[in-house]
This record gives sequence, C-alpha cells and structure tokens, in this order.
Amino acid sequence: MKKYRKTLLILVVVLSIAIAAGSTMAYLQDTDEDVNVMTLGNVYINQIEKERIEQSDDNISPENVKDFEDDKPLYPYVGDLAWADEYQNWESGGANQLFTDEVKNVLDKFVFVENIGSSDAYVRTWFAFEQGDYTEAELDKLLGINFNMTHWSYDIVDNNVAIGKGKYQIVVATYLGNAGEDKSVHSNGVLASGETTRPSLLQVYLDKTAGNEEVKNLDSNGNGKYDILVVSQAVQTAGFGNAETALIAAFTNEYPFADDMVEKEEAEKEYDATHPVEYNGVRYATLQEGVNMAAANGGGVVKVHASLKETSTVKIPADLSLTIEGAGNTVSRADGFTGDLINVEGNVKLTLKNVILDGGAVWTGDADETLKRGTTNTGTVATGALIVTCGSNIEIVLDAGTVLQNNDGAAAVNPGTRAGNTLTLNQAKIVNNSSGAGAIWGGGHITVNEGSQINYNSSTGIAGAIRMVSNCNLTMNGGEISNNKAAGDGGAIWGYGSSTYTFKGGEMANNASAGTGGAIYPGTYSVINISEDFELYGNKAANSGAIRFTDHSSLTMTGGKIYGNTQNGESNAFNTWNNSMSITGGSIADDISYVGGLGLTIGEADIDGVIHYYLSTNHNTAYLAESFNGFSFRVDEGNSNFNNFNFKPAAGYTYVSGDEAKLVCLNDGYTVYWDNATNTFRLKAQ
Repeated sequence: MKKYRKTLLILVVVLSIAIAAGSTMAYLQDTDEDVNVMTLGNVYINQIEKERIEQSDDNISPENVKDFEDDKPLYPYVGDLAWADEYQNWESGGANQLFTDEVKNVLDKFVFVENIGSSDAYVRTWFAFEQGDYTEAELDKLLGINFNMTHWSYDIVDNNVAIGKGKYQIVVATYLGNAGEDKSVHSNGVLASGETTRPSLLQVYLDKTAGNEEVKNLDSNGNGKYDILVVSQAVQTAGFGNAETALIAAFTNEYPFADDMVEKEEAEKEYDATHPVEYNGVRYATLQEGVNMAAANGGGVVKVHASLKETSTVKIPADLSLTIEGAGNTVSRADGFTGDLINVEGNVKLTLKNVILDGGAVWTGDADETLKRGTTNTGTVATGALIVTCGSNIEIVLDAGTVLQNNDGAAAVNPGTRAGNTLTLNQAKIVNNSSGAGAIWGGGHITVNEGSQINYNSSTGIAGAIRMVSNCNLTMNGGEISNNKAAGDGGAIWGYGSSTYTFKGGEMANNASAGTGGAIYPGTYSVINISEDFELYGNKAANSGAIRFTDHSSLTMTGGKIYGNTQNGESNAFNTWNNSMSITGGSIADDISYVGGLGLTIGEADIDGVIHYYLSTNHNTAYLAESFNGFSFRVDEGNSNFNNFNFKPAAGYTYVSGDEAKLVCLNDGYTVYWDNATNTFRLKAQ
C-alpha cells in the first residue's frame, strides 16, 4: 500500500500515534480430532517492535535500530514520496526498502516475530488500524502504509469493526518466508526455533492533503491518538503442510480483537496468578515444577512472575545449568516450614537474578549500633539455609537484584566444604541474617564483586558474616562486607586456616567482635593480600581491631587503606603472633602490634600509626624493604633483647645519610643510628 501524491499541503495537523504494546499468542495443543492438530514440543514467540535511532539514508546498519517508542506526533508527510536507494539491514539478517529521508513525517514501525520455543512454527500477525466511519477506499487514501509484501501476505479481513470505543480496519498478515537469493531462508514460512522473521509492517504516514476534520474523524475513540493494535500468533509446523492450514486449525480465522478478548485476558491473568512460574513459555504452579521441567529439558531459565511461599525444599538436581529470574519477586517459606529453602546437588551451575530469598525472620526491638536493626526475631526461626549444597563442582552465582535475607538459625547460603565449589556475588546482597557461625558457611572460592553487600549479619558465636573452612579462598573485587557482628571471634570473617584472602577493592567496615578480630580472624597458615583500592576501617573488637594474625599466617599489603579500627576503644589495626608481614604500599593510620619472629617488612607504605615490636629471644631483627618511608615504632622488649634490637634493610639498599630519621623511636631516651659494621639500623641511648 503506497501513495505518491503531489497536491499542496493545505492544513498542518498532528495526531499522536499510539501503537498498542504488541501481544502474542502461541498455541501448543495436544492431539485433538476436533481441530486436527498434532504437536510435540513447545511453541513460544516474542513480538518485537523497533524503529531507527537516526532516520538517515546514510545509516543503514543494524545498530541504527532501537525499541519502538509510542506517542509520536503523526503529521501529514511533506515532500515527494520516494524510495531510499539503500536498504535498511536487520540484526536477524536481510534488509528492506524504506522511504528516503528527504520525505518528512514518515514514522518507522518495524514489527518482527521471534520464535523462542523449541519447535519450528508458522506465524501470522493481526493488525487493527483505526478507521472510524471511513470506507476502505477512503482510509486507503488517508493512511499510507509501507508493508513488506515480499515475505508476508497482506489481506484486509474487515472494515469499521467496533473494538472498545473505536472502529478499526482488520488486516491479517501471514509469514511467507522465502527470503534470500535462493529463497532458502524460512522457506514456505517455516520459522525455526531461535529464528526471527523479516519485518511485516515497516512505516506509516498521513496523506499530505489530510486536514483537521479528517484527522478528527480518524480518531474514532476520541483519545487524541491514532491507534494500531498488533497481535501475533504461532503454531507448530509438525502435521501441517502450510502456514494457512495450520493457523486456521489452531486459531480459526477470526481476528483476535473481539469483545470476548477482555474475558480471555481476565482468565489469563487469573491463570498467571495461580501459575506464577514459567519455563519455555509454559506456566507452572510451583518453583519445583518449573525446575523439574528445566531439568528434563537440559536446563535454561525459570522465571518467577509473583512472590512464592514454598512448603518444602526446592531441589535442584545434579548435572544442570539453571537460571532463576525473579523480576524482583520473593521466594520464602510457607508457615510451618523451617528447612532448607533450596538444595543444590553436584555438578550444577545455579544463577539467581533479581530474586529475593527470604527466611522469614522479623527483626524487632531497639536497633543495634552495629547491625542497624533490632535483634529480636518474632518471625520464623529456621533449621535450614536459604541455599545449601550437597555435592562437589557446584557454582552458585548471585546476580544483580538478588537478595538473601532474614534467615535466623542457619546460614543464608552454605557453599559446602568442597574445594571445587564457588559462590559469586555480582551486585547481590546477603543481609540481615543470623546464625551460630556466619551468613555464609563453607568454602571453595567466594568472590564478592562491585555493588554487592554482605551487611547487617550477626552470629551467636564466631563469624558475623562468613565462616570459612580450611583450604579455601575469598576474593573481594568490590562491594561491602560491613556492619556485621559476632559474639565470638571474627566480626565479619572467621577462618579455620590454610585459606587465602585477596582484597583488591570495596570496603570492610564497621564490623564488631566481642572476642578477637573486629573484621577478620583468618586462622593459622592463612594468607591475606591487600592491594589496589580496598579499604578496611571502623572495625572494633576486644582484641585486634581489624585483623588478628595467628601462628604462621601472612600479610602482603601493596595498596589499600586501613584506618579507624579499635581494640577496646584504642587504635589498633593488627595484633600478630609468629607470622610474616610485608607492608610495602597503601596506608595504615592505626597502631600495629607485632609479636614473633617470622618477620615484618616495612616499605613505602604510609604508616601514621605506631608499630609495637615484641620480637622475643633470638628474634630481635625487624626488616625494611630496599626503599621505605618513615614511621614511628616502640620496642616492647626486656632489657637484654631490647639492646640487640635492629632494623635490617633488604638486599640492594644503600645507606643515605639521614635515613635513620625516618625511623622514629618512641622509647624514652632512645634514638636510631646507622651501624656500618652490621649494615643495620640500631638503637642507642641519647
């Protein structure tokens, strides 16, 4: 349907074009002799509506296309209608000819259908163009349409059909396919799984002679807009010879804009409410049903369209890659159920997106200074975790919008003790949980990325937030582990030992322990690496404000900031025992207590706090890097050890006069000098 008119524009008129959000109908029917439809597999489609970002003959790339936006002004076109020399290309393949950008006020409206089901399908799209009381010929003169008749049929079914308060012309377009030079793309209209049609509708415009009165009459429902209704349908190809036969058998040939559509929509809404879980376009009543279908079909995405209350544990079977998308909805326990909410078996990748898992605790009472919430639970006391693993090679990914909250009595997530298991937080939250040992209990490899929060968790024993088992790893690239509290050691993290902690970004702040390690108690033979932009501040404990280093553990600090941490109200970053430490970068504003003989090396870090050395018998040497900044220290030794105390620079250091002034001794009556005989800095009485 194309018009080429050369009469002068008489009146300037405008009508907002409001093309209704397209809907889809995809039927999957069992064997039914009444309609002779035999199907296997799923049929599920998306209707896609696009427009160009820039209406230019010089930009025909697929990247110059975006989602269609409603409520554009529809003016009579200006200029002479002519085709662009170059064709607009589509992301899904192929191209179509549009009007040249020299003609103005032609609106783009590209309508595609995508087959996202598992079965090949025939598709068609219905259009209802607002018509009022105009005849078919009059509407054809007034409204111009650029339609792709190469790959779609175009049949006017009826005119002046009442839909709501308006009157419409009904058009049905059936996909013919047969694209490409050899007609092999979607041959005979068969749209394969995962494929997208060529567009049907391309552009619309008002004739340049349209006047105010004509436009007013075209707006038959009086809403000040020109309405185009669009609905797409699909049916499986199996058992049918062509698209027309299949579609009529599945849907009859009645257009889907009748008044009873309202009743159908209400019925669909009621069905959706009682079946809030979706997998591959099929709705289910429970999350477990959706998971079971995903497992039977090799994995995929299960969608949760409304909040759910589970009466028993949702089991994720082995050997599966599964994503649960929640659209911000909550999955929680039903009344009387206290066990594990989700149980994950071995060799599984489970990804949660934008879903809230709620344990049912209701926190009341005065807000705790650290936790910023009450500590009395008037809700559910759990006996199980929100997520628990029971096998190896399990990957749990908590993506943006995912929250694990309000689980009291057990960990929020238990990655297990297997070294091959992983837990990754990507802009996710684990908050307001309480247990006897951490909101996260387990091992493997835990990664906290930018935008994530592990905050406001508490423990009646050790580990306010994370309870690590041995031989595991924690990497923090960003986010927060803050405002957690433990009645025992490790305000945020408690480790059994032999684990590696890597802190590159984010912050660990304002955690509290009634015992040892306001932020971290890593355990023996553990390794802590601090670098880049990580910040450790505001943590407090009865012993060791930020970190308690135990026997044979180590610290390497090349960046980051440590400040404002306290032990019994006094400045303290670390208390140590018989461990090795290398602090060559970053800054520390808190005091450090170093005890033992494995070695503390100070380099070009900015240290404003005081280092307290107690090296003990036969361990009276402190260490400096080849290049070091100044700092203050105090030697807390008995007389015999004190007299032998010295600083030994690293190999490659060459003494520069005045370097001794960098080492400020706070012991009364003593200062530092360079001893050429031993190539060390030593103490002498003033």
